[in-house]
Amino acid sequence: ARNPIIVTAEDVGGAILKGSPGYRFENCEHFTWYGFIHAAKSARENDNISFRGGSNNRFARCEVKLDDGDNTNKRHWLRISNCRSMKVDHCFFHHKKSVGQFCNVGFDQDNKHGEGPLFEYNHFQHQDYNLIVGNDNIGDAGGEAIQMGDSKLCRWYFRSIVRYNYFEECNGDGETITNKSSGNIYYNNSFMNTLGTM
Repeated sequence: ARNPIIVTAEDVGGAILKGSPGYRFENCEHFTWYGFIHAAKSARENDNISFRGGSNNRFARCEVKLDDGDNTNKRHWLRISNCRSMKVDHCFFHHKKSVGQFCNVGFDQDNKHGEGPLFEYNHFQHQDYNLIVGNDNIGDAGGEAIQMGDSKLCRWYFRSIVRYNYFEECNGDGETITNKSSGNIYYNNSFMNTLGTM
């Protein structure tokens, strides 16, 4: 905690990461990834940016707009798996056409107070998977902006906080945010031109 690892772009918002996809951060402690534009070709399946295990990490001031190519394989752009006290803030996720979420969160046991992820001051725009243009009927199951757990994990206490985020035209699923875990708090989020619900 006294000597964190901070990886930051020299030009915040000006460093573009292209080429092969996939950034996996495993069992990191007090680690920050800050200020990059993620514009690589999306992985064919699974996760593109993942934090697995560890605690007290931060993903901040990043723009994520991956090239999905064909949209037949399920891809999560940011996956948080058993990473405690994770913070995602001041990021811009936009224009996703493939099945999968902008952000997908999963834990295999209860979190104590203060151990859940914090999402704040992020902008989510154009989650477009399965959107039928010109029709209010939108897709279901697979195109959420944020998925907080799933049916198998619904009784785990994630203790997430999601606040001050802006969801704009996130129409890839009937659920803009899927809350399938317990002990989470959502407040002061804005939903604009979004057909889905929380």
